[in-house]
Order: sequence, then C-alpha cells, then structure tokens
Amino acid sequence: MGAPRLLIVVTVLELVACGGSQAAHEPPGPPTVAVPAPAPAEPADLVADPLPPTQGNDSLRRLLVVKRYLRMMECGHDTSVGELRCAFSVTGTPQPTRDPQVLHAFITDPPGIVLAASDWQPAHLLADHDAIVAECEFEERGQLGNVHLAAIQGVPGWRYAGSVAVGTVTACAVEPYDGLPTELKTAHLVVMHDDSKRKPAGVSRSRLEAAALADQAADALARGTLTFSEAVGRFSDETGSAVRGGALGAIRLGRLVPEFELVALATPIGGRSPAFESVFGFHILERYAVDR
Repeated sequence: MGAPRLLIVVTVLELVACGGSQAAHEPPGPPTVAVPAPAPAEPADLVADPLPPTQGNDSLRRLLVVKRYLRMMECGHDTSVGELRCAFSVTGTPQPTRDPQVLHAFITDPPGIVLAASDWQPAHLLADHDAIVAECEFEERGQLGNVHLAAIQGVPGWRYAGSVAVGTVTACAVEPYDGLPTELKTAHLVVMHDDSKRKPAGVSRSRLEAAALADQAADALARGTLTFSEAVGRFSDETGSAVRGGALGAIRLGRLVPEFELVALATPIGGRSPAFESVFGFHILERYAVDR
C-alpha cells in the first residue's frame, strides 16, 4: 500500500496523540497534572468501557496527528496482538518490530485512543502542516490494557490504564486540520508518589502504591459507590482540590502537560477517563463543555 493521498480540504474533528518527550516537559499548566520511576511490575489491568464506534461505519476511524504531540504516539507494552506490537516494552526496552507492524497511539473521533499500525509514518505527513486528520479503514485485531504512552528507549512512558483497541489502518484519506479546541475544561483527582512534581510534604508512597490507589478510585467510580467529588475528597493529594471538587476550569490548549492534555482530548465531553499517569502522579479526569 502506498503513502496516503493528501487532499486540500479542512475537516472538523477532535484531537490525537503525539507530543514531546517526557523528560522535557516542565508543566506550564494546571495546578497539578509523573515522571515515572523506572517501571517495576505493573498493577492489575483496569478495563475501560469499549471505545465508541465511528458513526455510520464501524470499520472507519478518523485519526488525528498533531506535530507538538508527536512523541506521545510512541507506545510501550510487553504483549503483542498477533504480529502487532509497540516498539518498546513498559520498561523502555526496544522490541524488534518491522515498520508496518509497529503500533502508534492515535486519538480518534469520536474521542478515544486506539493503537494502530500502518504502512506510513505519522511524522512524514507533518512536513507542511501542524496537524492532519486521516480517515482510514480500521481492522481491529484485539485489545491491550495498561499501555504506556510516549515510551522511548530507556524511558517507560506514561501508564494509561484503559483498554485500547488494536489493529491496522489502510486506505487512508489525509487532510490538513485546523479544528483543535482552544480550551479544555476538566476536573481531576491526582494520587501522588515520592517522585511526583509539586507533591505536598505529607505525601509518602511509592509509584506502585499510587497506581493501585488510582485504580481503586477508578473502580469505585465505575461501580457508583463514590461520586466524582467524593472520590476527589478521598483520594486526591492536590492541595485545595477537595474544596472545588477537583475542578481545573477552562485552560487554554498548550498550557497542560502533554500527557494530561492528550487524555483530556481523548475523553468525550461529559465523559470520564481511566486512570492515567503524568509528571504529577496518577489521575482520573472528567471533561466538560467549555462555557461560551
């Protein structure tokens, strides 16, 4: 299959995975949103709700590639789906994978995250554009949980605890894209650990302990035993978070650290993310419509 064709059309869509290396991001953004310590054994998988199908054709996926998030597309995982696998393990060890079988993380429309292999390199489509959208045929091969985003050699990346569809994309029609939102409105809880940025003095736990607590919070929310505000009050380590129910308000795109912003953009308005990791710890977020 040759490289996808580039059409001179601009569409409307949400946002997709990409972005800078994790060591390089000093957050300019929200009050809190974790460079993970070298990854030990992962906590048990948290299975998220199934991804919503693309309206009108379940085999189609609309994938967004944004230049400033390009590094976020690299994934780490220890398990393959057939011949498809991430280029890195969850400890950042390179895994031998042929180019057409390497998985990349994409945000989809409707918002979600998929891992897809293609016969084209996402970075090659961004020479003349800051963002593109690709509408592709998607053949799902399976699911993976606890994928690490932004994995590179020697760096484990950021844990995303949801269940992610895995497959191949073909017959992609590619267009320039200028439809990114200017602001994101979210609320979140964050469970911090010893290596978290901006952690309060009283926080003392390992990364694995923090991940397990975030999974407990996600489970309680999924079962409905806690409201989001109650979960913030019980689990979040952010100073002052309980008083405002974890609300961050509307924040301009680009002020959030990429690992937080990416998940926010992959969460539908009115929806809730699985547990995920940033330089601040392990989060769960809810996304809301921005007031106009």
